[in-house]
Amino acid sequence: MKKGTKKPTLSKSVLREYAAFVTAHAGKRRKAHGLQFNAVDFAMGAACLYFFFHEQHQLPASWILGPLGGNDPFTCEAFPRPEH
Repeated sequence: MKKGTKKPTLSKSVLREYAAFVTAHAGKRRKAHGLQFNAVDFAMGAACLYFFFHEQHQLPASWILGPLGGNDPFTCEAFPRPEH
């Protein structure tokens, strides 16, 4: 990126679409590869997409921290909706 140029930012709706894509694709890979495709594979693949678009600060924490608490990143909601 040239000095003085501003990187584009992605809208929340686009980030939600990325999250939906990553989750859907990961589910297909998990079905195809079983235990060979695990939470670490999922997190690394998801992180690559977000880093590629310079949006790593938007990477859903539930995908990274979920497995530490025993939650399945394949089934957790990436961007939980706020309760009103």
